[in-house]
Amino acid sequence: MRVFATAVVLALFAAGCTSGPSQTSLSTDSHGAVVRLQLIPIPEGPMGPSFERNAPAGDKWVRPLEQVQEYMPVPFPAPLEQPAGCNLGGNLVVTFADGFQLTYGPCTRPPSIDRLWAGVIYVLEHGHCAPKCGPGGSTGP
Repeated sequence: MRVFATAVVLALFAAGCTSGPSQTSLSTDSHGAVVRLQLIPIPEGPMGPSFERNAPAGDKWVRPLEQVQEYMPVPFPAPLEQPAGCNLGGNLVVTFADGFQLTYGPCTRPPSIDRLWAGVIYVLEHGHCAPKCGPGGSTGP
């Protein structure tokens, strides 16, 4: 009986230690539409423009979200658990109408988010990065 109780405690502990996003996609329907996308360097670095719904015309730091709409996955995947010691790279942060945010990165992201990342860089660099617009110079979009 004691072995069984120990096994149950260890199983619960392991489940708590490895908990993280377990879904392959998230239902974001209840959060409204995407209103903002931004790449954020980790641990720090220069911030680039954000892509936002209803972006003001002529603002170099806020671009229209429509410019990257074709690269946005439907539905958005669940963020991946990051490896231990992960502290370099960048986050792609998606903000929804109700303020809910999904953060992807900084070290690993689902392939559809890497494609979105590449699309953002492709648009920002007017295609000059092609074919290596993705995170770390990976191919895409």
